[in-house]
Amino acid sequence: DFEGKAELEFGVNEAASLVAAETSLLADFEAAIVVIRQAIRAYTAGKIEENLAEFATLTTSFVPGWNSLEAVRDGLVPDSSHFTNYPIYGNWNGTGDYGKVNWVQYEWEKSYKITDISVFWWTDYDGVAQPDVAYIEYWFANNWVKLADIGTDLHKMNYLNDLDVTTEKIRICMSSPTATGIMEFAVIGLEIVDMNEDYYKYMIQSKLYAFQKINTDSIPLGHVDQVIDFLTQAEELIAGTESVDSLSAFDTAMTEFLSVIYEAQDAYIELANLLARSLDLLTNTEFEGKDALVEADEEAYIVFEGAESTLEDFQAAADLLSAAIAAYSAGNIEVNLALQAMVTTSHVSGWESLAAVNDNQTPTDSYQTPRYGNWNGAENYGITNWVQYEWPAAQKVTKVAVYWGRDAGGGLSIPHTAYVEYWNETMPADEWTMAGDIGIEAEMFNTLSLDFDASKIRVSMASETSTAIIEFQVWGFEVISSVAAPVVDKDLKVFVQDGRLVVSGVSEYQVYSILGHQVNPADQLKQGIYIVKAGNKAAKVLVR
Repeated sequence: DFEGKAELEFGVNEAASLVAAETSLLADFEAAIVVIRQAIRAYTAGKIEENLAEFATLTTSFVPGWNSLEAVRDGLVPDSSHFTNYPIYGNWNGTGDYGKVNWVQYEWEKSYKITDISVFWWTDYDGVAQPDVAYIEYWFANNWVKLADIGTDLHKMNYLNDLDVTTEKIRICMSSPTATGIMEFAVIGLEIVDMNEDYYKYMIQSKLYAFQKINTDSIPLGHVDQVIDFLTQAEELIAGTESVDSLSAFDTAMTEFLSVIYEAQDAYIELANLLARSLDLLTNTEFEGKDALVEADEEAYIVFEGAESTLEDFQAAADLLSAAIAAYSAGNIEVNLALQAMVTTSHVSGWESLAAVNDNQTPTDSYQTPRYGNWNGAENYGITNWVQYEWPAAQKVTKVAVYWGRDAGGGLSIPHTAYVEYWNETMPADEWTMAGDIGIEAEMFNTLSLDFDASKIRVSMASETSTAIIEFQVWGFEVISSVAAPVVDKDLKVFVQDGRLVVSGVSEYQVYSILGHQVNPADQLKQGIYIVKAGNKAAKVLVR
């Protein structure tokens, strides 16, 4: 006998009339289901506990293609943790990930009150084992907080009962000596319908903790006073008496500003690193075009130290300085050209990652994941596969380095044959030139010294089974495709009128954003840095 029972009865009667009509079609039945579900939910919201997992956004650290993440909330719970006729979730990702902590997460669009959590584990008594570590975390003050350990018993539900946690995200973390599996992961709770003063003060308090952790020495200075203002206002609102509407509006403002600050922290680190890189280049090198880097460095430093500089200023300055560093160092400093290449292959298994070959991760051993692998069934054992890099223009290549991968089962093994080929625009379209054989040692980078220009380069390999690569590097000097650059003319007369850029004495001109995208000069421009190009002259304009 909850409040709103009359509305529930009306909804039930509406659904019944849709179904009972002699002319009812499938669409009428579907409409009836929607009506009664909405009526029941409106009546029970905040009064009867429900499995919140059913309508949460579901994510995980990893699930292989042969398992199902949705299995954790399909309601199918067997008697045995070794039952195989239901869909299961597992996180086996090769022996290189054995012992890793994986997680499964539920997230909602708003906060709910969590009262009970339960999990039913699955094992194949082999690569997917009973966990020896399992715990629940919830999202609070923009951080994960450990709630409690949860049981790891097999063949039964493991429970956490009588909880009182308000959150919009929750996850279960787990590990075993190998990998782990789940049959069902339930989160029971209540919808919060009475968003009163206490509720919003709780939400503001949780964000206040996040604000108190902000290091104001590591964000753009233009945001420091804003952080202090939010801290002061939050403390006053929590201590005082305010309307629900005022508390709700402030809670929303805190959420939005926190996202800006976290992005600003990243932008601060990025610009600081770029300034350090620029300083190193300016101190230790003397390449052509140094004046342009000096100018970009000075402008970036002004932004970095600016009392009113904001996230947008830092991002714009980082874009300009990064471009200046790239232009100054291109062709002068040996780099891993693979990081900028387009990568293709003869075959990659669906559960492996082609992108792993140039993810710039330092290999620890040949069993490491993620990795590239080309297993395609035993019928394809022994065939030659390849991985290829391609650039828009020929690069000056000096060295290739390959770190081979393998798995414990032997389906992926160290090659017995491996060689490098290359191609550039001076060669016939489909003719590759042999660069040389490359080493086939495990647990190390195998290198091949080279000296040629290449638009494409590939490594071909074969083993008794299939082959794998942890990292494939191509070292050399970057060559950037030729682009006609305008002459920068600071005397070009550019001014802002009603939020638009106007160039005096020129009938035709173009405006580009900091990322190089052309924009309509007649549009209302956002704050940022723009390049105005008129003929063969250009000017850089900061709009604030």
